[in-house]
Amino acid sequence: MTHPVAERLDDDARRALQKRVLVVVAAAQVLGGAGLAAGVTVGALLARRMLGSDDLSGLPTALFTLGSASAALLVGWLTQRRGRRAGLGRKPSPSESRCIRIAPTISAPIATASPRC
Repeated sequence: MTHPVAERLDDDARRALQKRVLVVVAAAQVLGGAGLAAGVTVGALLARRMLGSDDLSGLPTALFTLGSASAALLVGWLTQRRGRRAGLGRKPSPSESRCIRIAPTISAPIATASPRC
């Protein structure tokens, strides 16, 4: 299935457009991966500060991994049943949306109120 705009482009313009799209997608993946790693690291540091010890500082990372694995299973199942477009186009559930909205309001006061190391 070809996009209507891509059908009107000559070969050189199409290659240039594909290269630009590839660069944008690659940059987004790199930045997304860095943000993900930073989020997991900050979660462990916040758990350590909140709990006062290193005993449970790995809990946020374990929960994140468990949630990612669960989401991968769900999206994989959905993709097999309804196709790639349905799996990739899945919107966040209400609980995921709530977590996205609540997390900054919880972590900001903790980060500012915690004593410095």
